Amino acid sequence: MGIADELRFVREMRAAATFGRFVSLNDIALHRDSPDLLEKYGIPAAAAHRGLAGGRRLLPRRSAFARYSARIRTHPWMLAEQCSPKYYRDLVRHLHTKRGRIRRIVEVGVFLGGASAYLAQAAEDLGLELHLADINPAYLGYTYERLLSLLPGSDRFVRLFHGDFPSYVAADQMLESPQGSFVQFDASHRFPDVVADMVAVCRARKWIHSLAIQDTHLRSDLIEAEVFVDMAVQAVFGTRLRYRSIGITTPGERRNIPTPHWRPFTRPRAPEGILLELAKNRCHYAPRASHG
Repeated sequence: MGIADELRFVREMRAAATFGRFVSLNDIALHRDSPDLLEKYGIPAAAAHRGLAGGRRLLPRRSAFARYSARIRTHPWMLAEQCSPKYYRDLVRHLHTKRGRIRRIVEVGVFLGGASAYLAQAAEDLGLELHLADINPAYLGYTYERLLSLLPGSDRFVRLFHGDFPSYVAADQMLESPQGSFVQFDASHRFPDVVADMVAVCRARKWIHSLAIQDTHLRSDLIEAEVFVDMAVQAVFGTRLRYRSIGITTPGERRNIPTPHWRPFTRPRAPEGILLELAKNRCHYAPRASHG
C-alpha cells in the first residue's frame, strides 16, 4: 500500500459508521476458530514477525518485563513486535514505577498487538483499564483475539475504540477517566497527524499523567511521507521539552526497516521513543478550532 492508498484508506475509515466510538464484538467479526487469522482479517502475512531477539538480556529474570516476555515467547501466534525489547521494557517499568498514579492505559495505534501484549499484562497486574484505539478495525480485531488467547479474561478490562486520538478525545472518553491516564502513541507518523494527536493531548491534559511516543528517531526518503514525529511533538510542546529517552538509540543510520513503501531510516544518535509527563511540560500550541 502506497502513501496515496494509505491516505485514501484513512478517509474511508473516517466515514465509517463505527468511527469515533467504542466497537462491540458485533462490529468486529471475530474468527476464533480460523486457522489463519491474518488471512481472515485481510492482513498480509509479511506484516507479522517476531522481534523479541535480545529481550533476554534485559533481565533481572524476576522482573515484570521478564515474566511478560516469557509468556509472549511461548505463545503460538504470529507476533508483530514493531519496537525494540528495550522499548517494551521501558513502558512496563514506567507503568510499575507509577503504580497508583496511572489508572488507565490508552494505546493509540495497535497494529498487530506487539505493544498491546505487554500493556495488557501490565493492566492485569496493576488493575488498570486498557483502551485500544486504531483507525483500522482489522488491526483492532486481530489484536483483541491475540489478547484473548494470551490472557483469557482480558475482555474484562480491555475495550476497543475505532478511531484516532483526536476522535477519542472528541468523544469525551477522557472525561470518563479518573485522572491519571497513560497514553502510548504509535499511530500515524505524518507530521500533521502527530501535531493533531499532541493538540488532543493538550486538550485532555487534565486527565493524562504521561505519554510515550514511538519512532521519534525515524525519517523517510520520501518527503511526501512527512515523517517528522519528534518535530511534530516539539511544534506543540516547544523545543525545551522535558522528556526521558526510551528504547534504543542507534549509533548510525539504519535503513533495513520492513516498511518499503515509505522508505524509512533511523537518524543517528536519536532515541527510538520519548516518555514525558505532562506536569513537567507546557503546551505552546493548542488552537481552539477542532481538527478533523
